Amino acid sequence: QEARERKQQEQFTLEMERRKEELKALEREQQEKFALELKQKEEEQKALELERKEFEIKRIEFEEEVKKLKAELKAKVNEVEARKMEHDSQAKKQYDELLQA
Repeated sequence: QEARERKQQEQFTLEMERRKEELKALEREQQEKFALELKQKEEEQKALELERKEFEIKRIEFEEEVKKLKAELKAKVNEVEARKMEHDSQAKKQYDELLQA
């Protein structure tokens, strides 16, 4: 009886030790999985931040290009208006000369 109880106790202890080791292994596996997922998320976050910075640079470059093109357009409009005024002035001068003749 006593030997049987001792054997049962030993089997129970062995079973508990085995389960304890399984639990430790499972816990270790979960920690490794979590660490890997965390690292992946951090890498994704870095990639997104880099992408955001690149987008911001392109946006600034685009705005600078728009400013440059607007300035060029304004200069051309001013040039055309100056030529028109010169042409109008010449036309008026010629008209006045024709009226004088």
